[in-house]
Amino acid sequence: MSLIKDIPPTVIQHGQFRVRFKAMGTNCEILYRANSEQQADQFRQAAMDWVKNFEQRYTRYKDESLIGRINAAAGKEGIEINEEDATCELKVREDLDIFKGHYPNNPIFPGVLSCESVFQTGAIFLSEKIGEEALNNKSVTPVLSRIRDARFKRMIKPGDLIEIKVYLQEQIGKFYNLRGEIRLSGKVVTTVSFALALVEDDQNT
Repeated sequence: MSLIKDIPPTVIQHGQFRVRFKAMGTNCEILYRANSEQQADQFRQAAMDWVKNFEQRYTRYKDESLIGRINAAAGKEGIEINEEDATCELKVREDLDIFKGHYPNNPIFPGVLSCESVFQTGAIFLSEKIGEEALNNKSVTPVLSRIRDARFKRMIKPGDLIEIKVYLQEQIGKFYNLRGEIRLSGKVVTTVSFALALVEDDQNT
């Protein structure tokens, strides 16, 4: 994570503050209220510590993160790709650290990781559809630019074998609009629409 402006929060109006930063390859903004600038800066520091810890654990860009380990374990061998869509299976490991807190005595695979598995499948699908060279180009980064209509209909538990399917809806310039779903034992668990953009590095700074 990198702060866009490593300065105290911007005062929007009396008692309302804003802080901007970049995390997980995305420009972010938090609007919040505080009784004083000192209190606002304390909240900013606490929020940035939380975001930094979250990014270290779940970013797709670090091999040692949870998502990085899931991706390394999954590989590409189990993914079926054709002109219209991509389908793969993921065995939810029972020893994932996330289950210690989500939730104690009732482990549930987090919705954010369900969505991330769909996004990763979409990125692999695009790499095959438009060519790996385009996505692996060091001057270009595939960035998640939009998430729409994410729905969680059933729970995913440790040890479940889920099927992930993604298909391309349309391309508008550098943006690729995709739709994904997760099924468990043939029943829909998660659906989400999202967009990936191929962004040149100088646009990420």
